[in-house]
Amino acid sequence: MLKYIYRPPWSVYIMRKRSEALEKSFEKLTAEKKEKILNAAYEEFTEKGYEDASTNKIVKNAGIGKGTLFYYFRNKQDLFEYLIDESIEITFKEYLNKIDYRETDIFNRLIRVGELKKEVYKQYDIPVTFFINVLLNVEKYDFLAKDLRETRIKAEKQVEDILKRNIDYSKFKEETPAPKAVQLIYWAIEGYRLDLEQRVQKKTSNHFSKQEIAAYYAEFYEYMHILQTAFYKKKHISLLSEGKNDEST
Repeated sequence: MLKYIYRPPWSVYIMRKRSEALEKSFEKLTAEKKEKILNAAYEEFTEKGYEDASTNKIVKNAGIGKGTLFYYFRNKQDLFEYLIDESIEITFKEYLNKIDYRETDIFNRLIRVGELKKEVYKQYDIPVTFFINVLLNVEKYDFLAKDLRETRIKAEKQVEDILKRNIDYSKFKEETPAPKAVQLIYWAIEGYRLDLEQRVQKKTSNHFSKQEIAAYYAEFYEYMHILQTAFYKKKHISLLSEGKNDEST
């Protein structure tokens, strides 16, 4: 179920020019009503993209009149920006800002981050799928391109921090310069991410089945185990899989 989250001052928002009066009117709706409207909009924009999305289809699926939709949002672009605003908030607050940097084993941290991402996707699959598609097609949104690129850069910086902040270098092989190994791991993950993005862009559907998600994670864990075997001392190598980090003997 989609949750509606308080917007703290530290967040990055694209929708700075939005009418406060309009937003307050929408926020006064019940959570169930807001969820129905937003989910209808998320799904239409995800399936059709901004240009081809139909506000007629949105209001039909939301069970409201078109006049009601434009009472809350000035126009189609205003609605689209609101959706981006909400999905950015979810991405940063529910995922990136919940990463635990107290875990100093780089591979255990990556597995935990993967599990966190999976949980966030389970709970917020509709807005997260929308946001992924927006970021993969930034060039299509001229009116938001600069802000979206800045948001993506901020997100990628936090992803880099996952690999470099408070890492225990003692687990790396003595003959391996740990900082260079971490950099190689970062490049490997970035390369995998770019390859995955290309595969996702070639999909005929913008939605992900449970089977597809499971396959992506299984593939990711396999690559992590290969990297761990290459760089870690034998006594620190563990079986990397979802929710399982048992050290081998």
